[in-house]
Amino acid sequence: LTLTRQSDGFAWDGTAFVGGTPTLTAALVGPNWTYAFTAAALADGETYALTAVARDGVSNLGSPTTATFTFDATG
Repeated sequence: LTLTRQSDGFAWDGTAFVGGTPTLTAALVGPNWTYAFTAAALADGETYALTAVARDGVSNLGSPTTATFTFDATG
């Protein structure tokens, strides 16, 4: 996974948004993939892109899929 803040192109490294392209690893829980993340790291009104790429047991990569969203902290 890669979570990128669209305003400056910085990506989440697990602790903060930084330059470069850090890669996060999701966990398989039952039939679903999950990644623990705190909403406090996101800015209200900011747009983010989340990109996922599957990798098999011998490191073959699938095609990346990206979804964008705008975070709304107002509820």
